[in-house]
Amino acid sequence: MSSWLPVLIIISANLSLGWLMVRLFAATFDWVEGVLLRFALGTAVLGTLALILAQLGWFSIARLGLLWLLLLIILIFLNIRTRRNDQPIPSAQPTIGKPQLLLLIIYLPIALWLFGRPHEFIIGGADAGVYTNLSAEIAQHGGILIDDPLLAQLDPTLYPALLRPTPDYDGAVYYLVPAFFVTEVGNGRLTPQFYPLHPVWQAVAYALGGATTSAVRAALLLTGLWALAGSLAVYLTARQVAGWPAAMLALVGLSLNALQIWFARYPTTEMMSQFWLWTGIWAVGAWLSGRRPAQLWALLGGVALGQFFL
Repeated sequence: MSSWLPVLIIISANLSLGWLMVRLFAATFDWVEGVLLRFALGTAVLGTLALILAQLGWFSIARLGLLWLLLLIILIFLNIRTRRNDQPIPSAQPTIGKPQLLLLIIYLPIALWLFGRPHEFIIGGADAGVYTNLSAEIAQHGGILIDDPLLAQLDPTLYPALLRPTPDYDGAVYYLVPAFFVTEVGNGRLTPQFYPLHPVWQAVAYALGGATTSAVRAALLLTGLWALAGSLAVYLTARQVAGWPAAMLALVGLSLNALQIWFARYPTTEMMSQFWLWTGIWAVGAWLSGRRPAQLWALLGGVALGQFFL
């Protein structure tokens, strides 16, 4: 299986949910706004469901797929019930012109080439290796918290020899390996470090990836998707404030920045945080400027900034 296929499945699943949600508001946008808005809403909904499943220890791609299908049916039903006869609410943003469209079409394959070649961090104590291993653990065993039966059976007299002390960390006396803290020694309970949303999304890609090699690569590729979405969110925010030529300069400058390229290939949460932060700023800016429908922009702003803290 191609490692890109899980990423394409995730994009399609999120866009389908977002498309049905936006359709309830009877609003129209240019295609750049429309794609990012729909992708963001769908990603927020599906990501929240995946996170809840993982927090409860019930994560599996089958359960998540069933919830996605159920939500899709509900949204289709709501769209049928609330079918409107009035004209869609037009966007206050001008229609995208040919020069802007052409430059964006040129930009997309270049961005995919820059962002779509991940560093293969799969072992080691660095943050990126922790995210990758945690995502595999969630996909294989269904939860963020880890219960290690071998650790639970360990003789307490061996703790100082086999576990590392963490005197400055509240809630844990030892850690087993970097970023995996032993919070209940007698029960073998390990609590991973870092925010959970990004590794949960990596677990979705991993679970869709099939064989281990392609599954790991699919999880690594997901960071590039957030980098692309985050760059476009910066573009739309700048366009809203200063027009599309200035926004295009911001997009190119950001995408060619060494730090942006590094973190687009480094499987930690920074790129997802960038995506949600700038999507939230863009949406709140649209809401404050009076763009219609106000409810949709307020919803997107609140949801995006909420996801930013996960």
